[in-house]
Amino acid sequence: MKREGYIAISIAVVLAVVLYFVPYSPSSTSTEHEHTEATEQPDSLEIMVAEAVEMLQSGSAPPMQAIGLLRKVVEIDPDHGSGNFYLGYFSVMSGQFDKAVERLETVLRVYPQNADAMLLMAQAKQGLGDREAAMKYAQQCLDSQPVPETKAKAKELLTTLNQ
Repeated sequence: MKREGYIAISIAVVLAVVLYFVPYSPSSTSTEHEHTEATEQPDSLEIMVAEAVEMLQSGSAPPMQAIGLLRKVVEIDPDHGSGNFYLGYFSVMSGQFDKAVERLETVLRVYPQNADAMLLMAQAKQGLGDREAAMKYAQQCLDSQPVPETKAKAKELLTTLNQ
């Protein structure tokens, strides 16, 4: 097998393991299901997102099949919150920080109080070497009164960034 094949398999295995332990879910806001301008069937898009996440967590399908399903969701509705959230999350997990920033900017534009997206954006900015922006997003996350798990992760990130 060529080197590229081994790399692709390694990435798929690492991604599958990481996704199995995914603790994130986008914070729901009162407006999360109200944004349906780009599609007439928002529930079907949420079902597609749920299926993609399940595929990734269970390892029941190749990771790129699930990512393709998420991409299809944001192709149908470019402002789809959870579709962009998970694409951003998986981009952070795979070290594709520039792609993560794009996706998370969309989530935060549509849902500016999404603490989980703020934390992911802080992690993406840290990955890009932008310490100041990472600190800003981590602090915004804390200011938005996130759930305890997200709050703890944001505090930990801030502590790391302040060292």
